[in-house]
Amino acid sequence: MVEILNKLLRCRIDETDKEVHEALARLGAFCGSDRTYVFMVREGGLMDNTHEWCAEGIEPMVDTLQAMDVNLISHWVEDLSADKPIHIPQVAALPDDRLDRDILLAQGIQSLLAVPMADDGQVMGFVGFDAVRQEKSFLPGEIYLLKSVADVIMSVLWRRDTHHAYKAAQCALDEERAFLDRILRTSVSGILVFNADGQIVFANDAAKTTLGFQMCEESFAFNIKDWTLTNLDGKPLPPEDVPVNKVLATGQPVTDQRLALVFEDGSRRFLSVNAAPLQTASAGRMRVVLAVSDVTEQVLANRELQSALLDAQQASQAKTRFLANMSHEMRTPLNGVLGISELLDALVTDAEQKRMIGVIRDSGELLLSIINDLLDMSKIEADRLEIEQVSFVPADLARRIEATHTVRASEKNISLAILTTSGAQVPRMGDPNRILQIMHNVIGNAIKFTEAGEVTMALSCQPGKPLIIDIRDTGIGMTDEQLSRIFDDFAQADTSISRRYGGTGLGMAIVRRLVTLMGGTIRVTSRMGEGTKVRISLPLPLANTAPPPVEKLTGEAAPSGELDLRVLAADDNGTNRMILQAMLRNLGVSVTMVSGGLPALQAFDGELFDAVLLDISMPDLDGISVLKELRLREVALGRTPVPALAVTANAMDHQIRTYQEAGFNGHISKPISQKALREALERAVLRHAAAE
Repeated sequence: MVEILNKLLRCRIDETDKEVHEALARLGAFCGSDRTYVFMVREGGLMDNTHEWCAEGIEPMVDTLQAMDVNLISHWVEDLSADKPIHIPQVAALPDDRLDRDILLAQGIQSLLAVPMADDGQVMGFVGFDAVRQEKSFLPGEIYLLKSVADVIMSVLWRRDTHHAYKAAQCALDEERAFLDRILRTSVSGILVFNADGQIVFANDAAKTTLGFQMCEESFAFNIKDWTLTNLDGKPLPPEDVPVNKVLATGQPVTDQRLALVFEDGSRRFLSVNAAPLQTASAGRMRVVLAVSDVTEQVLANRELQSALLDAQQASQAKTRFLANMSHEMRTPLNGVLGISELLDALVTDAEQKRMIGVIRDSGELLLSIINDLLDMSKIEADRLEIEQVSFVPADLARRIEATHTVRASEKNISLAILTTSGAQVPRMGDPNRILQIMHNVIGNAIKFTEAGEVTMALSCQPGKPLIIDIRDTGIGMTDEQLSRIFDDFAQADTSISRRYGGTGLGMAIVRRLVTLMGGTIRVTSRMGEGTKVRISLPLPLANTAPPPVEKLTGEAAPSGELDLRVLAADDNGTNRMILQAMLRNLGVSVTMVSGGLPALQAFDGELFDAVLLDISMPDLDGISVLKELRLREVALGRTPVPALAVTANAMDHQIRTYQEAGFNGHISKPISQKALREALERAVLRHAAAE
């Protein structure tokens, strides 16, 4: 015991915890306890198990006994405050209604001794000794010796905490002194005082350095009229606009006037000047005090910033043009890949061949999704992504999500549950397409990274509250480090994730930016090997009007039956013509296919059509010009305007708006699917018929 006390009292501050742990181990062996520990009481009526030793085979409890309410041991507090030990030889013999009985038995404790650490009637903590394997009674002599050790433990822990508090306070004080010293040393403001004659009568060192002069202490003869002052643009500063003259003339202060001081060698220094009148009672004449700051670097930096901003705007415009061109150039061959694979799938019956065609389609659709992600990110970065405000029903979005993702979840043998509250049928105002995009991205990730178990989406639509989307999966989960990067552009958990699951790493970055654009919040929690939870809150107000009819849900059976239509279609690309013609014929459409804008005009004159499909980018005559000429000819011939659809690989929002403004009744984005082609034709023809 003497050795224990000596080691504790002589230990260095940085070895306090080590020595306390060693002392607990020796005390446990000394008194034959199975578990020895220290509890410290902190502010707020909570206590923590700070140190613990366990005999071999005894389960540690230190991790679970943190931030415990002191009231759980209310029967002990009075005795501990009076510096009296708590000795319970038989825990099982305690009354059934005591909280401490249940707590101790849950830890397997049969006997217990708690030696107080108290100071002036206040409980600071206690040192505990547990008997787990068999009951034990502590002798009075043992308790007396253990009490002396507990006092020393409290002393060394208090010494450690006091030392740390002192060091922290000293560090804070040193930082504050250093901060004030840096302010004084780095100040660039100069102070000057001018008399009514415009002469400097006082200047501090910073002013002399800033203005580049040395003053004669006998005469203070330096005169402001000898300075060459200009505006920031280099034009001479009129005398009446000089700050000192302004104050002398008006008696009013001048705030942050920017001007340039030109030296004899032609160099310039840009200044920010604040001036105020200073009355002198003795002479009755006004003086002017100036605060001068050198803003040369700031002015030059602003000029560089403006130049850089102009360059960035031009670069952004160039990037937008590049992405538009690349989107067009990539969608055109993709139209061939996906279109031919869709047509082949309907013709091929061999299972292995169908599987290979499916691989082609899946690969093409993956590339298309990457293109779409890049375009979305580009629009968000350029602040060109617009959030609509239209009426929609949240339950309709839930049905779309279920129809889209059920098959994929079934293919992986995982459960997909889409749940909604009773308010999901009440219309709200927002952008349903972008909300669907958010749901698709998060649900898609959940299914992608879940190999077994379930994926659940709960849509909470309580009146007067935000729309809450909770998505939970039992997938692979993420570490804290991976979770910290989840919203970074092009971020994947690691390279193995990218290799195994694919993707661009843009999905969640786009989701967060869309949520932010809608004024909402997103929170993600995850544990490695246990799954991920995503909560999205969107402040969407209730709608005053009913939403438009809901379009057919993705995943529903494609409409059957042939379309009894006569269609004129123009495209300069031979592959696109072959695909478009085959798809139209599969739909039962009588198609006249031409290879350019001029042949389209010739064909239009010779026959009546129910609809016209025009490629936008044709070398002889583009689609917009063709449509303009068709409308002129319809007027001349007295015909009713025929529905026109833009068939284009230009799929950016501003491009689609351009086609609408040009008079197109709709558009079909390449790559073309037979289902999208049918729906676009039906919408255009039905709207045209309704308008008539």
